[in-house]
Amino acid sequence: SSGINANNQGYYFNQAFVVKGEIQASNGVIYLIEEVLSVPEGTVLQILGNPDYNISMFLNYVNKAHLNGILGSTTSRARYTVFAPTNAAFMALPEAARHSLERSTTYLRYLVQYHIHSGTIHSPSLAKDGSISTMHGGHYIGLTHDGSTGEPLLNNIAHVNIADIEGDNGVVHVISHVLIPSTVANIVG
Repeated sequence: SSGINANNQGYYFNQAFVVKGEIQASNGVIYLIEEVLSVPEGTVLQILGNPDYNISMFLNYVNKAHLNGILGSTTSRARYTVFAPTNAAFMALPEAARHSLERSTTYLRYLVQYHIHSGTIHSPSLAKDGSISTMHGGHYIGLTHDGSTGEPLLNNIAHVNIADIEGDNGVVHVISHVLIPSTVANIVG
């Protein structure tokens, strides 16, 4: 399935810009897009388990927080955007903070939910400043842009290393830093 997104530049199917739409054909409607659509790599959960992306620590935390069911399911119409920190991002956290997170399912759940948005957000939608709602109710990810490169920054720190990894039930973006919600800031520091 594909996500249809619109912004002030036009329409997108997933990451592909619609060059010309609504071309009538005898047996349907054609949309001309500027690039080939990505083939889904499985569920969001399966993407998190792909060793090529170096995000296995986040997958481990998803499992410990008992959020693997929703990210592995294709039975509902629910779709998710996951901002998955690299293993290096988690290793950059103080060791005591990682251990505290691992001992508390509640804090771990808050942290993981803060990296998940209900719905799909592809890279064209990250083109302007704003905020992104998360599954951690009432907590938002700030979206700004690097002044020198123009690249998106999440919470003024995390770069998107790999964007738009398409899944059957959502999209994954691999990010450079762990995003810390205020509810776990006291144990992470």
